[in-house]
Amino acid sequence: KATVSVLNCPPRTSPVPQPHLTTMKTAAFLCLVSAAAANITFSRSLSQVLSGASGTLTIGPDGTCTGSDQYGSNDCTLNWGTNYTAAYDVTLPEAIDADCKINVALKVDGLLPLSFSCAACGAACTFKIPVIGKTVTIPAIDCPLVKAGELKGQQVLPVPSKDPVPLSTSVKGTVTLVDGSGKTLAAVAVDAKLS
Repeated sequence: KATVSVLNCPPRTSPVPQPHLTTMKTAAFLCLVSAAAANITFSRSLSQVLSGASGTLTIGPDGTCTGSDQYGSNDCTLNWGTNYTAAYDVTLPEAIDADCKINVALKVDGLLPLSFSCAACGAACTFKIPVIGKTVTIPAIDCPLVKAGELKGQQVLPVPSKDPVPLSTSVKGTVTLVDGSGKTLAAVAVDAKLS
């Protein structure tokens, strides 16, 4: 089992940020990255999780991940041609809306920067993978990304049956969620190996 948590954005008028957890978009990003390699192993650590929000995202089947923490499983491996499940159970005091942005700052093989910023919801996210020059677009997700209150459910996460980019590489860095003023609400450190 693997777990990724979910974040929440305060409204633009709020002078003090409300509690947040990592967004479902982080899980989507990890699934996107998994499409770029035969297998992907990843670990994450979560910071700036404030009181008032809670949740887990569990990636299955059993054995997908070897570690866990209070936000769920960690140290995960995804394989080609396998469908995974993401079971989520999240409580948020406020919705994650179009004013929130997800900033990605990664290094590929410790050298090449892969940095981009996207709306948390309401607009497609397009970026280019360095060296190979492949443009990737994550389709728009309706806003709010996550509504205030309790959200429970399960989603299938398919991994393609073959490798579209036959390269072995590593990716390390941070994914952050910021509010409309640019203040960091939460950050996730990611360390992934693709082969």
